[in-house]
Amino acid sequence: MNKKNGWVLPTLIGAVTLFIWAQSLLPGEVSGQESGFFARLLATLFGLESLPTWLHALVRKAAHFTEFAVLGGLWSGYGRRRPLRCGWLYGLAVAATDECLQFIQPDRGPAVMDVCIDYAGYLCGWLAVLLVALWWQKKEK
Repeated sequence: MNKKNGWVLPTLIGAVTLFIWAQSLLPGEVSGQESGFFARLLATLFGLESLPTWLHALVRKAAHFTEFAVLGGLWSGYGRRRPLRCGWLYGLAVAATDECLQFIQPDRGPAVMDVCIDYAGYLCGWLAVLLVALWWQKKEK
């Protein structure tokens, strides 16, 4: 990473982190409407007559996983020259904070399982970028 564009990944990491936390501060009804839209879209695409509860829950968990996979991928790209434990701790801290922020909303609440899902997404994104980078380096040789 050179000095001219050394601010790009940290800025993206910060923006994604703030996006994740902003989503946790949404009232439960608004958050449910957002995920419900995508769940209904999937139900329609698969020809389901009604929206199964499990599909709505799956969409919510997949959104968490995906947000954190993006964050982990960005940190992996940024942290290749930094100690790995810093990135791992960052992902866990963001996931835990994300769930704790839900205490602020009266109709939402934190869940340990969600921290696990978030962190699993983070680690998968991290690993995906790391593996692609290693593959690319090997291909270049």
